[in-house]
Amino acid sequence: MFLSRVAGIGEGPVTRDLSIAIPMETTILNVMESWPLQISIQAPGGQETVALSEHARIRQAGVLIDPGSLRSGQRIRIVSRNSRGEIVELEVI
Repeated sequence: MFLSRVAGIGEGPVTRDLSIAIPMETTILNVMESWPLQISIQAPGGQETVALSEHARIRQAGVLIDPGSLRSGQRIRIVSRNSRGEIVELEVI
């Protein structure tokens, strides 16, 4: 868990959780050849393009796989994202 101290207006320091754990199942719409790798997904609010963190963990059937094996049309579960919104862990389902 990543924690950050932020100043609240007239309230002193406030601690907030910057790790975003969001188990979410979705479909990969497009895979961009970039570094770090970016994918377009179908999000609840519409299409969203997100980057994978440099050290993202990607699993399929419990086995770690290479990010280069991600393909359009695959169903995935985003397990966690960091404070910058990058995917930290995902599973191909």
